Amino acid sequence: MDELEGLKAKSTDLEECCRLLNDEKYNLLNERSDLVSQLESVEEKLSNLEKMFTKLEEKYTDAEKDKETIDNQVEELCTGGEEASLFAMDIFKMYEKYAHKKGWKFKVVDIAQSDLKGYKVHISFISAH
Repeated sequence: MDELEGLKAKSTDLEECCRLLNDEKYNLLNERSDLVSQLESVEEKLSNLEKMFTKLEEKYTDAEKDKETIDNQVEELCTGGEEASLFAMDIFKMYEKYAHKKGWKFKVVDIAQSDLKGYKVHISFISAH
């Protein structure tokens, strides 16, 4: 009988160990699931940040190209009649609007108007800095 009671006690201990192992297994599986979810979230955020970085890099490259183009650009419009002076006025107004749209400095240095209020002479300074 003592032997039977000893086996019952060992059986109870074994059942308790199995229950504890199953509980631990359940907890580890839940932890793993949470970690996988967190990893997926971090990977998604990293992917979004990489896309944002690429876009910013492209904008920076475009801005550098614009800067190089502007730093080395001189526009000269030749002489002509009243139509040419009106055309020259339109061109310089377009440059001025474009510069303001880009956030560049546009400074008028000199203007000489024709009889129809076009530009005989128009000297401006445009700076992207």
